[in-house]
Amino acid sequence: GTRKSKKLAHQLKDKAKDEEELKKQFNSVWSGWVREVTAGTKPIEDISYEGDLTIILQELGFEWSLIAESESSGRYKQIAEMGDYIHYVALSKDRDKENCSSPANRFFEFVSETTTKAEYYLKGYFQYEEQKLIRSLIDSIEKQSLDAIKNKPVATRGYSPIYLQEVANSVKENVTKFESKRKYALKKEFTVDLLLYVFDKAGRWLSESHKKFKMDNDAVTYVESKKMQYYNIFRSFCRGSSSAVVFGELICEKLSSSTVEAVCNKTAIDLAGEMKCSFPAFSGNR
Repeated sequence: GTRKSKKLAHQLKDKAKDEEELKKQFNSVWSGWVREVTAGTKPIEDISYEGDLTIILQELGFEWSLIAESESSGRYKQIAEMGDYIHYVALSKDRDKENCSSPANRFFEFVSETTTKAEYYLKGYFQYEEQKLIRSLIDSIEKQSLDAIKNKPVATRGYSPIYLQEVANSVKENVTKFESKRKYALKKEFTVDLLLYVFDKAGRWLSESHKKFKMDNDAVTYVESKKMQYYNIFRSFCRGSSSAVVFGELICEKLSSSTVEAVCNKTAIDLAGEMKCSFPAFSGNR
């Protein structure tokens, strides 16, 4: 009994060693094969979401310092939860300043220099109703923007910064429209925070959709995702249980079932033959 179990242990040890050696050999040629098989296909880039966002906000006329300040403080994340929006309110609209020498305007300027605008406003002018209106503006812009983004064909055609641009323009227009009906203006910080908030919400959906697009359409990503399957084919091939042709066909079949048909070229079929030459130690049954 002991001899038998020793023999079995020895066989298992050899098998494990073989397996390790096989894996080593497979890994040593894998990246070369991936390069060969995917040669001539154009890689799909990852999203540079935050960079795009900053550019779009600057193109809309918002200073970089405003954007950076909102991002680093994380203030924008709270915009939908705030109960009080007074700090976003500008004291007077630009058109109120046409007659700069009027006593009222001089008083406005004095107030804004000596006390915060918020304190002045809170003296009864900025009512609960206005707070509620700003809150519902935020809610409706958030919903509208997310719906617009989720309607974009990101999973089938990939991500484009144009999608963000359209939504950003629409947000800015909605804020301007809202202001035109009120007696006050909203500071730039409001629109910056609102945009960052909306895009923060949309970010996860965009990156997941783009990931799906990349998995289906990027040759390298696709082939890499099948590495384990190829290893199993390689292993059975090295152990002499399938011919070069079968191996080639298997790879081709796997690839052509995906949208990355460009990947399935002659190279895949040639690989099996190469392997047979490269690893004579593994040809034949072990």
